Formats: sequence, C-alpha cells, structure tokens
Amino acid sequence: MNKLLKGASKMQVGHLDPKNWKTWKCKIQVVLRAMPGAVDIVEGRRHRPTLTASPGADKNTTSLNDSREGTDQICDQQDETGLVPDIEGDVLEEQDPLTEQPVEIETESGSEEYLSPEEIENENQSKALKMSKEWFQSIGSPRYVVAPMVDASELAWRLLCRRHCATLCYTPMFHSQVFTKDPKYRKDNMQTCVEDRPLIVQFCGNDPATMAAAAKMVEPHCDAIDINLGCPQSIAKRGHYGSFLQDEWVLLQKIVAAMSKAVSIPITCKVRVFESIEKSVEYAVMLQKAGCKLLTVHGRTRDQKGPLTGIASWKHIKAVRCIEYTNVDGVMSAEGNLTNPAIFEGINPVSWEIAKEYLDLVETYPCPMSFIRGHLFKIFHKIFTFEENNGVRQILATGQNLDDFKQVCGNIREKYLPYHEGQKQCGFDLILPPWICQPYVRMSPENYTYKMEQLSSNQGGKCVYKLCKKCCRNKCFEEELDCSGHRILVFTRRQTAKRLANKDVVSEAMAVDNV
Repeated sequence: MNKLLKGASKMQVGHLDPKNWKTWKCKIQVVLRAMPGAVDIVEGRRHRPTLTASPGADKNTTSLNDSREGTDQICDQQDETGLVPDIEGDVLEEQDPLTEQPVEIETESGSEEYLSPEEIENENQSKALKMSKEWFQSIGSPRYVVAPMVDASELAWRLLCRRHCATLCYTPMFHSQVFTKDPKYRKDNMQTCVEDRPLIVQFCGNDPATMAAAAKMVEPHCDAIDINLGCPQSIAKRGHYGSFLQDEWVLLQKIVAAMSKAVSIPITCKVRVFESIEKSVEYAVMLQKAGCKLLTVHGRTRDQKGPLTGIASWKHIKAVRCIEYTNVDGVMSAEGNLTNPAIFEGINPVSWEIAKEYLDLVETYPCPMSFIRGHLFKIFHKIFTFEENNGVRQILATGQNLDDFKQVCGNIREKYLPYHEGQKQCGFDLILPPWICQPYVRMSPENYTYKMEQLSSNQGGKCVYKLCKKCCRNKCFEEELDCSGHRILVFTRRQTAKRLANKDVVSEAMAVDNV
C-alpha cells in the first residue's frame, strides 16, 4: 500500500448489496493513476485501475485490479469531466454486507498532497537513470571509448586499442537486414573473444522487427546494442538509416522500444546534433523516454562530413549533458584513434612500433587485407605526405599479404630510426616528427571551399579537362563524357548498357518469331 498510495490518511467503504458481488467488486475502489514501473500514485478522482477488496476478506486486505471487468456501471456514471459522481473526497460511505459495519481501508498517514503528473514522470525518469547508471558501473564505468567504424573497428584493432587504455569498444556498424539473413555475413563480421569486453554491437536499419531480431542474435556476445543514428554518408541516405532517421521520431521510438523488449541488455544510441541546441536536447530526451540507456552525442550536424566536417560543437554536447569541459561519463574517439591507437594512453608512439603490434594481432585474428591497408595508411599518414616516400606508399597500396605490409613497416623503420635515435639531424619544421603517431589535421571548411573555387590552382595534372577530380566527375555525369586521367568512364558505361539492352530486345524478338 505504501507504494500505491501517497498522501491519503483513511478511506471508508460501506453499504453494498450483498446479492450483487459484481457491483460490490466494482464500487469498492480507490482511484489510482497507473504509471510505468509499478509506481502508482493517487491523483484526483478520475476513473483509473481499481483497488478492490474481496468478499469476506480482512478489513485491511486489498488487491490491485488493473482490468476494467466489472467497472461498467462506474464508467457509465462518469460525468463530462471524466470524474466519478457521488464520491466525496474519494470516501465511499457504505457498509460491509456481512457485518453491517463500516469498512476502513487503512493507508499510510501523512500529507494530503498528491504527486503531480510532472512529479510522477520525474520519479520514473530518476528510476530509469538509476538503472542505467547501475549497468554502466557494472561494465566498469568506461571513460575511453573506441567508436564504431566501418571496415576499421574489427577485432584485431579493438584489442590493440584495449592494450592502450581503451575501456570500451564498439563493433563496426552492421546492416540489420543483411545480418539477419546472411549467415556468412554474420560469421565474417561478428568476431569477438574473451578479452574483447566490454563490447557494444552497433546496427543500422529502419524496421523495428528486423532490428529486434538482429539484437537477439548478438545478445549473448556483448554488453549492449547500439543503434546508428549518426551516419551522414550517401549510402545511409539511400538505405534510409543513420542520421537520415533523425527527423522520424515516431519510427525511432518504435525501433528503440522493439529492441528493448526483445533483449535483456541495454539499448544505446549514437546520434548527431541538430543546428538548434534546444531541438538536440528534445531529441535526446525523446530517445531516453523510448528506452535508450546510453547516449553518445557526435557534436556535428548531418551536413558536416568529409572536407566540410569542421570542429565538433562542444556546446551541443554539454547541453545534452570533453570530460573536463562537459562532465560527461566518457569520451569516444574515431578518426583520432585511427591515427594514434594510443590516444587514450596520452602518448604518441613511434608509428612502425604500433603498426607492428597491430600486424601481430592480425596474425592471430585475421581480417580482410583492405582493413589492414587502411589502418597502415592512417598510422603512416604524415610520412606519406613526403614525396620521397612514394615508393613505400606504392608497396602499401598494392600489397596483398602480411609480408608486404611488414615490408612497409621495415622500410620506414630503417629510414627513420637514425633520426628517432638522434644519430641524424632532421630539418623538419613540425610540432611532431613525421614518424610519430599524430592527429590528422583537416583543412577548415572555409579554406576548403575557397580552394575548390580556385579551379585554376586545382587542375588535375592528368585530367583531360584540366579540372579537379570532383569537378571532372560532375562534368562527365552531366555531359556524358569520359576522363582517362581520373578513370571516369561515364560515356563508355552508358553506351555498354544501351548495347546490352538492345541485344536483349533483339533476342526477345527473335524468340517470338521462332514461336
């Protein structure tokens, strides 16, 4: 009773017809407001789930009846405001049909104040927040998180990052529909091991049932399941997932609710922000109410991608709630982690040493060669900005096995180790030597836009039309042209498609004639 009633001191029930137990059952009621999580608080006199006393029961015995069976008469008597008439202050002045004595339902004594709907909602949110924090603490309260990265956050890379202070890792994004239908896709991509915990598996998709089915498949192998609501790429737009769902709040509520119901582990979301801080906060609150237990906020909008990425908005992140600036629970790194896997350790390791450590892990936990090549390009990105290293770069670009990639590491080590040990003096005017793992510094969106507008200074050296690759591609698509320099074959491919289409038409015509 303490859990159900707050603020009522005493309620009396009396004179009921002993011959009509159904009426007796429906009339002995205390008006309750049912809220999620079994937090039911008295509010006003509106008809809600009923608290009933059973015939012959002890005077203090009550039970909660959530069904509407047997309450038709009461419901029919409600006035236009929805209030039950003839009830003064929620006290029913009738008598026990067996003893002819008033029946008293004792409740917790205290204040006559009832909780408002806002207070009830706040109480439920507080309980949900407490549960989320308890789960977060159960996985070690991780502060340093490796982001989900397509073709990049595979098992070998995750283990490398864990060796260098990462405390939580995400898998790459998996497409929920393909994951549920293709066993080979699941086997090739969903790889983990005992050391790979805590782990969050990320899915993309737009169908609640499919997302729930995918979640059930990975539930035994991870600590939580994440919904990708941040991917801004064109493939996400075509597939209708990622950040292109952020305007469909009703659908997102259904997806989060379906996944939460399907599994016993938490459902989390990774989102991008809106231009408006207020809308970003509303978005976060909506997901939380739908069942999201952990929210990762990427402080960029959907349009901030590629060369126009720009700087993340820490004000947006703080409004939704780095570690020192916002007092959030943890920080996630993606691109910064790719160029320096020891970013959470607070050091800048020697590039060939971290690369060799990664290749050793790949030998134990194999992954596609394209993944390895991509990681090494990121680790050695500063070295490859020097034209003198084009030969080594070419070996990496065309490498087909681990031996080729180890050769790249060996060549770079042989060339730069004397500089690193101080045996040779380098004339690089840089903050960090090029052989040290360091951030990739993007050009600002303003400078990039200006650069692209200056076509005369961006002409492709091999371009047939003396344009940069982006402008060349646009020209070829609009005017149906080819560019051998950029290997853009729009005209050739369209002509081939037409010939094949005509060939099919002729074949069909000949088949008809033969018939």
